[in-house]
Amino acid sequence: RMERFNKYFEQVFSELNTTDLNKLNLDELKNLYERADDKLLAQWRVPIANDFAVMVSAGLADKLFKEWLASNEAYSYMPTTVNKPLISLDPGNKVVQIVNLIQQDREIKRLFLDRHTEMEILGCLHENFSTHQITHEIDTYLRDFGTRMPNELKLESETLIENPENFIALIRKMVENKHVHEEPPKTRFKNIDFGTLGLTKRIFLRWLLRWAGNSIRRREEARFRRTLIFGFVRRIFLAIGQKMGQKKIIKSDRDIFYLTMEEIFNIIDDKKLKTDPALIIEQRKRELIKWQDIEFPRRIETSKNISEIERQALSQPVANRGRFPDRLAGRVASCPSGMQSFSGVAVTLKDFDPTADFEGKILVTRQTDPGWTIVFPLLRGVVVERGGMLSHAAIVARATEVISNGTKIKLDLLNGLIQKIQ
Repeated sequence: RMERFNKYFEQVFSELNTTDLNKLNLDELKNLYERADDKLLAQWRVPIANDFAVMVSAGLADKLFKEWLASNEAYSYMPTTVNKPLISLDPGNKVVQIVNLIQQDREIKRLFLDRHTEMEILGCLHENFSTHQITHEIDTYLRDFGTRMPNELKLESETLIENPENFIALIRKMVENKHVHEEPPKTRFKNIDFGTLGLTKRIFLRWLLRWAGNSIRRREEARFRRTLIFGFVRRIFLAIGQKMGQKKIIKSDRDIFYLTMEEIFNIIDDKKLKTDPALIIEQRKRELIKWQDIEFPRRIETSKNISEIERQALSQPVANRGRFPDRLAGRVASCPSGMQSFSGVAVTLKDFDPTADFEGKILVTRQTDPGWTIVFPLLRGVVVERGGMLSHAAIVARATEVISNGTKIKLDLLNGLIQKIQ
């Protein structure tokens, strides 16, 4: 079913994605979004069913590993049962290939290392090296993976296609890092002796791991296609914002993201809003500034209505969290063979920042999505607060609050401990 869905997706998306948005008026852009919603977003039942297959197969494999083998490492074996690589690894691998090409070309390498701005580097590549393989690979990356980025499922997130200078900045840091092009150590886990199990259990467990591995691979493929849809929809609304800006309805194209879809479509349909759109946008910009310092728990159990919760949150001062422990306990998701622990300086980010200094650091953040993999070749390690073993390490404490940016920390890969170094 996933194979049939993928063929259907490629056919429909190719047709939609070739549309020249600049030639469409507001009504046509609205209709294009509704077609994308109807033909793609509303047809997501099969990928959702596959997500359930991931949970069932992976959960059962984890349970049987614990019961039959007294092991917690079921998740480590799932990807190895699939011959095809995960598509979520492609952007990171492609970036490393581009960096390797730049390292081998003296003239272009000097262009990246000299004191040029990212815009100047891009301009020089297209002006003086327009037929060069490196320029072609960079353009191809932006075309294929330009929407794959952190927070890719937020329409207001700025993509690499919109701002390719961020991509050049990341590549430049990797070119400056002489070790980034080296082969990273492969992740290995100790062998589990399946021979202790009976024949039926061994056969069933290997089949279960293959099912889980294939389901995970298909899930990553579906997530990438979902990213393509969001990227296309983002382009539609930016085009709407541009045309509304030309009509002086809003001030800039990105102001469109401060309006709801209902408000946007009412404007297009000539239905007057109760308040001027420009005033709505300015009010929501002010509210956003207030909310940026407020963080809610992932789950809330309350009898209060939403507006009451919001008023209470806005009226309370930022809590003084006091002294934090010097050590956190988590779960190791991946480690190089033979490595028991290592130390490094933390780069602590609550949200992705393309200008941050990632090189040789240990990333500490709330959670990552596939869009973060573009910076993984620069990192020594990753600590995240949220996520299961199917995604990234599971850290139960508030790592971004405990570990300040620039703190030197030690990762114990045997016991899953993160320790501050004084």
